[in-house]
Amino acid sequence: MQAYLYTPDPDTLLCKRPFFSEIPLHPVFKPALGGLAVGAIGLFYPRVLGMGYDVIMDALNNQFTFKLLLILLFLKILAFSLTLASGGSGGTIVPSLFAGAMLGGAFGTAANILFPGTIAESGAYAMVGMGAVFAGTARAPLTAILILFEITRDYSLILPLMFACVLSNVMSNAMHPESIFTEGLRRRGFKIRKGREVDIMVSMLVKDAMVTHVQTVSEEKNVGTLIALMQASRHAGFPVLDSKGKLSGIVTLSDLRSKVKYGEVDKKIGDIATHDVEIAYPDETLEAVLKRLGSKQIGRLPVVDRRDKTKLLGLITRSDIVNSYNKKVVEKVRDTD
Repeated sequence: MQAYLYTPDPDTLLCKRPFFSEIPLHPVFKPALGGLAVGAIGLFYPRVLGMGYDVIMDALNNQFTFKLLLILLFLKILAFSLTLASGGSGGTIVPSLFAGAMLGGAFGTAANILFPGTIAESGAYAMVGMGAVFAGTARAPLTAILILFEITRDYSLILPLMFACVLSNVMSNAMHPESIFTEGLRRRGFKIRKGREVDIMVSMLVKDAMVTHVQTVSEEKNVGTLIALMQASRHAGFPVLDSKGKLSGIVTLSDLRSKVKYGEVDKKIGDIATHDVEIAYPDETLEAVLKRLGSKQIGRLPVVDRRDKTKLLGLITRSDIVNSYNKKVVEKVRDTD
């Protein structure tokens, strides 16, 4: 059996529907605001509203001009985006077919203007465009081919349709890893992983493994104080805070060895600390942090707030990750016994 894991995606936890989330309005009224915007579009171009099957058929029958096809393409995408972003509900299959028909029809119209009488009518391009856009957005090229073949019952378009759908799917995967269906989950902070076994590290977050009671040093203190602290605590590194209690950097045993000469115990900690420091966020996975530690060849990362990177929340080390991993493995073994 395949296992599906939903894990928080830290890159998107702060960017859910950014435009409407910034509007100072109760969430109950935001779908109404989106509907008002879509209605305003429909006042001038009513073809954008509704399912749009009749509009698609008109595009397939070469009923639209090049300019109108582009206008309908843009406005349909805008209306679809406003509906979903405001919290409304809407389908994704028909809008993608609509956009594909307009895009393909516009391309076919332009091609017929440039090469009159030598290529197929714009309706054929609209049909192929429908399949290509749907295959790219849904990442389902075979489904797109079958749907379009069922609509046309015409074998003459099967080869260009197959080529366009496969090419669209390949390009879409190269440009963006998510489909139109999984993108909604990603923007809510979830990432879908699948396979026979899911890496435990992917399901564990920094906030569950980090140390919150962190011993820090002031950048105004001298090196002698730092040496005494290292000898007493047996830690090899400490976050460095400025006079306002904000994270200024990190100082480690390697900084002492490379930047302090014999007898320079009065040197300020701020002068030897590393200020361009790698950081971690509490909502990151341990997998991401472990890769960062390995690539930078460091042993610890300060954990900070995403909104304020100078606000120290904790510290995470390699040993913290290993201990949390071992604990999780033991718990998993117990659950399966």
